[in-house]
Amino acid sequence: MINDAVDFAQQIKLEAASLRQGLVDTYADQLETFLVELDRKLNETIPGEKKQIEQALIHYAQEFPSIDDFSGSLQVIIDGPVQLTSLKNKLKADADLQAELAKKKRLTAKQKQEAQAIQERIKTSQLMLNGIAQAVQQSRVACLDEGWELMADLIDRFGASPDGKLTSKDQSAISSTFSRLELLEKHNPEISNHLIEAKKLHEVMQGTPTPEQAQEAYEKFSEFLAKQSQSASGDGAEKLQKSLRFANDYKEIVAKLEKLIETPDSDTLAELEAGQLANIETTLTRRVANLRRLTKQAQQSAQYNKEKAAAQGGVDPVAGF
Repeated sequence: MINDAVDFAQQIKLEAASLRQGLVDTYADQLETFLVELDRKLNETIPGEKKQIEQALIHYAQEFPSIDDFSGSLQVIIDGPVQLTSLKNKLKADADLQAELAKKKRLTAKQKQEAQAIQERIKTSQLMLNGIAQAVQQSRVACLDEGWELMADLIDRFGASPDGKLTSKDQSAISSTFSRLELLEKHNPEISNHLIEAKKLHEVMQGTPTPEQAQEAYEKFSEFLAKQSQSASGDGAEKLQKSLRFANDYKEIVAKLEKLIETPDSDTLAELEAGQLANIETTLTRRVANLRRLTKQAQQSAQYNKEKAAAQGGVDPVAGF
């Protein structure tokens, strides 16, 4: 009876050891499944929060039981009769145990390496995601800044037609601007509201508005942009803010001149001509002069390039033909 009990207990231990090894063999797969499922749930819970998800994955990967903890926690302990073995059997059992431990150690090292590789792949994937997210954010910022610059162009163009009369050249330029804004809008939805307001103004200008209606729509659009770009930065935003300031100065001068038409005052007119009007004329003159200077340089560069190409036998050094 005792021998049977001992044999049965030994069978249970062997079965437990086999089951334990089977579970240990799945350690790497279990860790990967755990992290993949966790990544999915985190993306459902806090979508778009890539940085927080990355930190959570790294934290939980570190908290996942190590291969040693995992293996050591799966034990079967049997209290019962113990058979005294002979010295020969004891030595054989010890040798078998040493061989089993050595084999387990080799498996454990391999499984640790696999688990580490999984964690490295997760970190690499997160770094790639972070890089993509950063590039997307930079693209969004660049698109928004270009949007501000295009809004500045619209302010200048609409402002040059205070009575609401747009030329065919104006219409063509505005249509091209809207097409570009619609493309930028796909990369940064913040541009959507700006584009909607710009189209509202364009709709008014396309009709037959009175000067008052055209001016009211223009001022509403200007006030909207001024509020939206208040804390904006970048070259495009700076250009828009300059255009808005210029538009305000222009509006103020127009109002003063209209008042002077109704109630003439030579002294006030002279003061206006020497002050604000002279400043805005100087600004415009300087801008036109700078544009002419740059245009002349561009023409000279084009002519030089053409002459150089002719000297080289008709091969354009830039275009390559």
